[in-house]
Amino acid sequence: MKIMQKEMEHTKRLKQMRDKENADTESRRRARDARMQSARVKKYYDDYVVHMKSGMLRNKTKEEQVLGNSQSAVKILLVHYYYYSYFIIISNVIFLTAVQEAVC
Repeated sequence: MKIMQKEMEHTKRLKQMRDKENADTESRRRARDARMQSARVKKYYDDYVVHMKSGMLRNKTKEEQVLGNSQSAVKILLVHYYYYSYFIIISNVIFLTAVQEAVC
């Protein structure tokens, strides 16, 4: 009887150890997945910003070539500056939203 009791206790301890190890592995996997998702979102965001900046720079250069150093060129540059500031605000909101979704 005692042998069976010891055997059952041993089996129970082994099961508890396996369950604990599986839970630890699962939590590490979830943390790794969250880090990878966050890195993916940051990479996509950075690529998006680079693409938008290059497009804006290309347009700005074309307009500068057409207009030269006239006052309307200065006005266009101011418009570009305000557009760029607005773009940064919007893209930061998009990035923060994506990060929140990735973490949750």
